[in-house]
Amino acid sequence: MSTEASKSQTSNPAQKQQDINEIFKTNFEKYFQEVEKVMPQYLQSFTTFQEEFLTAWKNTINSSIDLQKEFAEKNNIDTNIPQYAADIIQNTAEEYIKSKNIQNQTILAAIDTANNNFKNYKNSFEPFTQVSKPFLDFWLGFYLKNNQ
Repeated sequence: MSTEASKSQTSNPAQKQQDINEIFKTNFEKYFQEVEKVMPQYLQSFTTFQEEFLTAWKNTINSSIDLQKEFAEKNNIDTNIPQYAADIIQNTAEEYIKSKNIQNQTILAAIDTANNNFKNYKNSFEPFTQVSKPFLDFWLGFYLKNNQ
């Protein structure tokens, strides 16, 4: 756009003008409304994905064990192991489950902490803005006074 065209558009008193802050506010409100609409769908999709993944993983493990068992039986392979080896496998599995439970508790605690931090941020931003207004007024007054 040429400078002349730009000047004629901005100086035309009949041209409708809008406050840029209101435009941003309106558009961000629309954006967040759309995000809030889709959040339950994301949650449901993610939950369904987790359930399907877990079921597929469980089926894969069970099918593999069944296939190994069938192979051993058809080939007369002895699958018995000494008790100490069985105990090692059992103890390893129990310790793994314990570690996963600790990991899950840690992740949930981290999510709760992050959620509380967002709540604190949300609750403290308006007071921060209120405290900042006098500084803004001071600097604007100083700037306007020096530019007159």
